[in-house]
Amino acid sequence: MNFNLSQHDPDRHFLSLFISKPEERAMCEVLDHLNSELAHIRETVTTSPLGYIRLQWWRDELSGLCQGQNSERHPVLVGLQEVPGERLCYESFDRILDARAMEFDEMAFSKMEDVWAYLDGAQGHLLIIKNSVMGANVSDDVLLSLSRYYGIAGLVRSLPYYAKAGRKILPNLFPEDIVPHSEKMVNTIKTLCEEGRALRPEGRLSHRYWRATRSLADLYYGAIEKAGYDPFHIQPVPFKEFRLWLKAF
Repeated sequence: MNFNLSQHDPDRHFLSLFISKPEERAMCEVLDHLNSELAHIRETVTTSPLGYIRLQWWRDELSGLCQGQNSERHPVLVGLQEVPGERLCYESFDRILDARAMEFDEMAFSKMEDVWAYLDGAQGHLLIIKNSVMGANVSDDVLLSLSRYYGIAGLVRSLPYYAKAGRKILPNLFPEDIVPHSEKMVNTIKTLCEEGRALRPEGRLSHRYWRATRSLADLYYGAIEKAGYDPFHIQPVPFKEFRLWLKAF
């Protein structure tokens, strides 16, 4: 596939290196390619109806794939044909697409339940499919908690981007609230991070990929706290890759 994961999503590229079996790593990278394609729909369409049409196209294609139909209509679909059918779950794909549809709904993200639903769908069910692909045998509940823990850190770090695009992604925080040193923003983020930390899966996770994912979130929470919960002042994590290798084993 003509897709450079290290360019489009460096964190997920690095996390994929914790998958020791090449065939499983390749399958998970295809899923990351799908995630990237869906995430960019919001940026590439001019109206919400066009976004819904694009998502419906993916819904139809993934439904056919899970029913054993092959498709050459997109590199992701070609790549997913290499995944054993029993390891794919259309219900999870459906939840992922429902979550992405929330990005086009002006009424979405008005309450925390929306944020959890978005993270469960867009990220949690992606992890569930990966777990099946890797045969890692981690429970769905643990993966959903992990996706919320990791996802909150991602949302906080992306708030300036969302604000610049005029998008509301958290309850009670509008784009005009997302400015450096905003007391309202800082207090909201601090509360959100406290909720996120409470979701952190404890104990030794059975696969290094999940341990690395949790460890990367740990590093980002530390950077957010060090920045005083102001996303405009978050600094790169020093020696991130090296520290992640140490923490994930």
